[in-house]
Amino acid sequence: MPTNTTISIEELLQGTARGRMQGVGHMAVIPLVDDGGADESWAPPDVEVSTSGYGTVNLGNPGDRPTIVSQGMGWFTKDAAQDHAVGRTSLIPKGALLRDSAAMCIESNQGGYLRAGRSEMLVLPLALRGMALANAGVQKYDKLWPGIRAFHETLGVQHGRAHLTDFLKQYRKELDEFVAQFELVPGQVGAIVLVGDNVVGIERAPNEAFWQRVWEPLIRVCYGSLAIRARALLGDQVPFWRPSLLGPRPSGPLVPGLMDALAALHNTVGALTNALMGQLLGMQLQLGGTVAVDPLPEWRVTTAGCDEIAGQMVHRYSGGSGVPGKVVHASFFKPYTPNHNAL
Repeated sequence: MPTNTTISIEELLQGTARGRMQGVGHMAVIPLVDDGGADESWAPPDVEVSTSGYGTVNLGNPGDRPTIVSQGMGWFTKDAAQDHAVGRTSLIPKGALLRDSAAMCIESNQGGYLRAGRSEMLVLPLALRGMALANAGVQKYDKLWPGIRAFHETLGVQHGRAHLTDFLKQYRKELDEFVAQFELVPGQVGAIVLVGDNVVGIERAPNEAFWQRVWEPLIRVCYGSLAIRARALLGDQVPFWRPSLLGPRPSGPLVPGLMDALAALHNTVGALTNALMGQLLGMQLQLGGTVAVDPLPEWRVTTAGCDEIAGQMVHRYSGGSGVPGKVVHASFFKPYTPNHNAL
């Protein structure tokens, strides 16, 4: 395990370029597009998910390439079965089956096992991902239930049970709107996500097809849930990245004046984005535990973090140096608590 070794955000994102920021309400997304770093040897995470016991998830990869199941991914079904999520990132070789016995139930009083091919993917709400990562190796199927209940209480989900689907049902309209208002851009392989004035997520996929598969679960549930909370906490407060068009009325014809104002606004947003990225790229993440996968000896999963952000990445093995090689996948997030009251 590497000790006293760090990786910068700039190194984490090497091989990507920044697109134009998109903002809706209190949430903004800075697209990351491929700039020579894509790796097409990885398939999207279209895994066959089943459970063989509460807290045990079987992940089958039917494809002809290996795939990555990211920290915080979960699966839910309309069938009478116990929905599950995982707390750690896993690599699954082509045609292989991986069994994660430290997964977690995300319903508190629903029996039955998931059947392969019958479930939909989500990524846990951001307020739950830190708890899931901290308990990734704990074999206790109900370990996320206290967090789900606290998360529900904060958002006014009334049932009082640890059914994450209760949140999904109550806020379906709002969550759908996030996906509809943010757009994928050509070549996109990731995103930097802001809520309020904070960078709350850094997500990178191996290639465009992989990103297209995880985009909706990430934006809709993981980060959309925090944007809903931000609306309650921040109200009409304007984030720093959304300067106002309001000001003195432009002289002369209205349309040319408006176009000038829009151009100035784009320039302002661009300058703010550049300043933000300048601060972000230099941030150093302390490397923690590294996991090797026997059938994929050239790859590793490593946990890393700092006071502001934590998560896991997939990278090439660089021998005994302890320094990660090329990063192909990363999922890092600001570890909010389920009942956080500040953004």
